[in-house]
Parts: sequence; C-alpha cells; structure tokens
Amino acid sequence: MRLDSPEAYARAFEPIVASLAKLPSISIDLSQVVFLNSSGIRALADVLLVAREKRCQVKLFGSAAVPWQKKLASSLTALFPEIVMRIDR
Repeated sequence: MRLDSPEAYARAFEPIVASLAKLPSISIDLSQVVFLNSSGIRALADVLLVAREKRCQVKLFGSAAVPWQKKLASSLTALFPEIVMRIDR
C-alpha cells in the first residue's frame, strides 16, 4: 500500500477511525499488505491511538511471510498493550 501523502492515508483510514466510536471492537487484516511505507505505518498507529482513547478492542491480523509485519508487531503492542495481534505463518 503506497499512497501519495500522509493526508491520503488519513482519508483511507477515516472509515476505520469513524467506526471506533460506534463499535466495541474491530479487526484489521493486514496479511495481504506487502508494503506499507512510514506514512502508512504512522496512520495505522494513529488509528490505534484513537482506539485506545475510545477503549475499542483491536485485533490485527498479519502474515509472517511479510517481514515488516513481524517487526511492527512488537512496536504496536508497546504503543497499545491491549491490542491483539496474530501473525500467521
């Protein structure tokens, strides 16, 4: 996933952010996302910060075949300890 700007990522993630106030939990499947640049990772982190603020449980699904997802898992759990992240093989 490579968008033109941080604003483009904000627009792409806006439906997820809007749902955080309405739902007790959400699931985000990243397993098919082979590439996510730093702006995309920042946008995802922003989603998690809003979820933490709204006390919305988040489940992230990823793939061990995608190296950045495995590395990102530890950083995201430090940012949002309540997150459930599953990296499938």
